[in-house]
Amino acid sequence: MAKIKNVPQLPRLLKAPTGIQGLDEITGGGLPKGRPTLIYGSAGSGKTLISMEFLVRGALEFDEPGVFMSFEETEGELATNVASLGFDINSLISSKKLLIDQVAIERSEIEETGEYDLEGLFVRLGNAIDSIKAKRVVLDTIEVLYAGLNNDGIIRSELRRLFRWLKDRGVTTIVTGERGGETTLTRHGLEEYVSDCVIFLDSRINQELSTRRIRIVKYRGTAHSTNEFPFIIDREGISILPVTEVRLDYLASNERVSTGVPRLDAMLDGKGYMKGSAILVSGMVGTGKSSLSAHLINRSCGQGKRSLYLAFEESPDQIKRNMKSIGIDLEPWVKKGLLHFWKLVRDDSGGIKTWRLVDVNPPALRTWGRQTVDEIRGKTTDEIFGPGSTGHFMPIVQKIMTEGIPYSYEDYFPNLNKYFRFTSVPIGEYFITTGSDITEIKQNEASLSRHAHELEASNKELEAFSYSVSHDLRAPLRSITGFSTILLEDYKDELDNEGKSYLKKISDSGELMGQLMDDLLKLSRVTRSDLNFERINLSDMAHKIVDELRNDDPKRKVKVTIAPNMHANGDKNLLGLVLQNLLGNAWKYSSKTSEPRIEMGTLEHNGKRAYFVRDNGVGFDMTYADKLFKPFQRLHKATEFTGTGIGLATVQRIIRRHGGEVRAESKVGEGATFYFTLG
Repeated sequence: MAKIKNVPQLPRLLKAPTGIQGLDEITGGGLPKGRPTLIYGSAGSGKTLISMEFLVRGALEFDEPGVFMSFEETEGELATNVASLGFDINSLISSKKLLIDQVAIERSEIEETGEYDLEGLFVRLGNAIDSIKAKRVVLDTIEVLYAGLNNDGIIRSELRRLFRWLKDRGVTTIVTGERGGETTLTRHGLEEYVSDCVIFLDSRINQELSTRRIRIVKYRGTAHSTNEFPFIIDREGISILPVTEVRLDYLASNERVSTGVPRLDAMLDGKGYMKGSAILVSGMVGTGKSSLSAHLINRSCGQGKRSLYLAFEESPDQIKRNMKSIGIDLEPWVKKGLLHFWKLVRDDSGGIKTWRLVDVNPPALRTWGRQTVDEIRGKTTDEIFGPGSTGHFMPIVQKIMTEGIPYSYEDYFPNLNKYFRFTSVPIGEYFITTGSDITEIKQNEASLSRHAHELEASNKELEAFSYSVSHDLRAPLRSITGFSTILLEDYKDELDNEGKSYLKKISDSGELMGQLMDDLLKLSRVTRSDLNFERINLSDMAHKIVDELRNDDPKRKVKVTIAPNMHANGDKNLLGLVLQNLLGNAWKYSSKTSEPRIEMGTLEHNGKRAYFVRDNGVGFDMTYADKLFKPFQRLHKATEFTGTGIGLATVQRIIRRHGGEVRAESKVGEGATFYFTLG
């Protein structure tokens, strides 16, 4: 018999989970990570909402910030539209988890002439991605370009380039499009460019009932469901029912439960129903459906098992009266606490007056400080939590039972000193509530809010200090240096050499103090200023800095080597300060070397790209390397090399604000190398 050789494990397609209920099941894990997905459908099919939920879930559940570029709706319109799903996008925007950018294309404002491209759109989208370090992008709907511009050839060419560019950036993208005709899926054939994943949304009306459906048309590189699946849009967002994708891997019991009818038990292998199974009893009116159910309840209670009777048509008293006619008395089981009926108590107008607890699980008992279910079963909220509780919960219950849809909310229980998050689901005249203790989350939020206020106060104090340094302290400093200079110039003949020396020291100290103030202000601004990310050519920036150093010291002959095409994403002004400090230090500390050399380049460090600035100057003792990046700490005497000791502290703060690290290596007399990475 032939042997089967081991087949090597092939690499699997990486997927980005959407967090949308049901969508990850039918896609086998989510959308293709780092690739574009096309979602198309007719107007009102849910394209924008499913795209926005993809970004919101990504930011909240997977820590992946997202950019929503809209070609139709404004930021305010989008915020209003998705608020019905329970999404607070304004808070996500303020925390830099989400960025919305509207690109308005008005045909009347555009004049086309000659050759052109969409490079401006690339720059705008790239800046949005870099500003929040986005991992997800939505373009809704980019087909508007066809309505605003006439040259289809240019648009098609630029769209191909756009989708290649998005792949190179490694962002997971959703592109929306309108449903097309007989020959194309979308109105302008977007599926021609998006070949990785295509999803179709549809909304149909059949017998005056609207049904939304979703279907995966294509998903390259992975298995996926090809069926249509119904979905709804409610207060919790998008919910897809993946009927054919439900995993049937639950355990099944072999135990039996008596039906309460001996001859029916005999028909069922002499043992009754399978425990844990769902039994459907069907028939016309008066065929005995309720009677058969009552037999099961009566038998279970007779064996000492608790039973719950949910009735959707008759009252508990009517059920008990009717069952007596066939010899079943349910009242004793109710009195013993084994059988529980429960219905909402309504007033004459149909409004809810009160309700009673049917059952709870052990964790709820422990939370409420109770020992047994019987302590609270059948009681009202006033009886469980104290007077006034029913009135507190009444608006919530009215909402759940009136609207008939699941509802989530948070509440505080003073008697427990705890916060909870609840979700209640209505089932006929009943509702089931699940809850989780979020006290620690609330305490953390309060702590973060308190720290934020403290930080804001500290920043205001720092701003006041900076203003004082900038204005109040400079006036007397200018007087000191100014009058010292006047004495040296106007009274030099009346001063001996010692007097001149003292005045020179005063003047030099004043200048040093002024430089120290400037450096302190720079350090302060580095911490407080906003970061404006853009693509920067570090090679060009380094060459300009070296040219300035040569102009300031034209007599020095220094061999400088700068690697070409070094690019980075970051704040241009702040990274300019980094290179000014590192290259300036290399220039300064190599000044006493006979053949000074300075080099700037890149290398791989721990899987990341690192930049370095190297010199062959005096170097330093690595024993004191921990002092390098601390303000006012210097490893060389001021008489040897000028400086304030602020430069490297500024470098470290800038690099850390960019998500990177900076370190140094050196030997005394052999120069130093500074390495830095960017996030």
